[in-house]
Amino acid sequence: MDESIIAGRLYETADFAARIRGYKFNSGAESEMRERAMIAAHNIAIHPVSKTNLPGLVKIGELTFEYFVEEMMKSSEIERSLDPEFPSIIGTHTIRDSILRFCPMWPIC
Repeated sequence: MDESIIAGRLYETADFAARIRGYKFNSGAESEMRERAMIAAHNIAIHPVSKTNLPGLVKIGELTFEYFVEEMMKSSEIERSLDPEFPSIIGTHTIRDSILRFCPMWPIC
């Protein structure tokens, strides 16, 4: 499995995690999440365990992306509590806030 396939799986996991909860990424956040997925895919591919258990590392990556999205939604909920008209959109500021709080979170950072 090459890095582009892994990155696609990680991004799709994040996108699905947001959509099933009624959220979506704006265009900037989508681009940022795709970039994070590429970083994570590379980190997975170069991990020493990838030679013996790549599917396990990819699963860890998927679970990490799902958790990351859940944390971004919590940040978004804080904004919505301050402004009820705030849409259910995950933007780049929400991603960056989560990165500041959770990195170094392998394999995303």
